[in-house]
Amino acid sequence: MNATILLAALSTLMSLPQETDSLIAVPGDVRITVEQVAGDVTVTTWNQNQVRVLADHGSDDHIELELDGNELSISAYSNTGMAIVDFELTVPASAALDISAPFADVRITGTQGNISVQTVEGDIHVEGGRGQVDLHAVDGDIMVYSSEATVQAMSVDGDVMLTDVSGGIEAQTVDGDVILKDASSDDVQAASVDGDILWDGDIRDGGRYSFVTHDGDVVVGVQQGANAKVSVASFDADFEIDFEVRLDPGEQESKRFSFVLGSGSARMELESFDGSIHLTRRGHLSEE
Repeated sequence: MNATILLAALSTLMSLPQETDSLIAVPGDVRITVEQVAGDVTVTTWNQNQVRVLADHGSDDHIELELDGNELSISAYSNTGMAIVDFELTVPASAALDISAPFADVRITGTQGNISVQTVEGDIHVEGGRGQVDLHAVDGDIMVYSSEATVQAMSVDGDVMLTDVSGGIEAQTVDGDVILKDASSDDVQAASVDGDILWDGDIRDGGRYSFVTHDGDVVVGVQQGANAKVSVASFDADFEIDFEVRLDPGEQESKRFSFVLGSGSARMELESFDGSIHLTRRGHLSEE
C-alpha cells in the first residue's frame, strides 16, 4: 500500500463510519458510471427500473448521484483526502455498466448489458453479461462466468479465467495464466508472455483460434470430430498429441508444422517459445 492510500486509510479510521442508502428511479436502458479511487464495488440485479446505492464510508466522505437522461453517474469524494467507499449496487438487469475503481475488487452478477471495468490493483469478477464485456486490470485476476458476450479481458500481473463463455474471446496477460474452460466460441485469441494457456472448449467449423505464449505451456482440449487445420510453432518447446493424426515423416521435429483434423474447416494456431504444447481431448481441465 503506497503512502497516499495509507494516509487516506488513516484519515478514514479517524472519521466515524456511516452508511448511505439511496434509491433512484431510472429508465430501463440506463447506463451507470461508477468512479471512485478505493473501496470494493459489488453489483447485483433486480427487475425494477430503479438503482439502489448502498455505500459504507467515513463521515467525511460524500456520495454523489447524478441522473442525466439515461446516464446515471455515481462517485465519491472526501473533505479530508481520498474517499474509501464500499459500494453495493442493485441495478436493472438490462443496465450497462462503466466502472473505474483503481484500488478495488469489482464483482458483477446477473447483468445483461454492456460492461466495462478498469482497475489498477484489484480483481474483477463477472457472472453473466451480453453484448460487450471489456475488463482491464493491472495487478489483479480477471474471472468471467456464464457469459454470452464478446469478452475482452486483459491483465498485466494476474490470471485471466473464462468459464462457459459463448461469444468472441480476447484474453491476454503478461505475467499470468489464461484459462478458458467450457467455452464455445468461433473467434478466440489467448496470449501470455510468462504463463500457460489452457483451453477446454468446442472448436467450431469456420472458427479462428490462436493460443500463444512466450514462456509457458499451451494445453488445448478439442472435442471428438473437430474440424481444424492446426499450425504449430514450437521453437524450444516439446509437442505432444493424445490422438492419432497424419504427419509427414520428420515434420514434428521441425519448429513449424501443420496438420489437419477432420475437414480442416477451422484454423488453429498453437505457439510456445519456451514450454510444451499439448493437444488432447476435451475434459482435461475438468480432471485437474
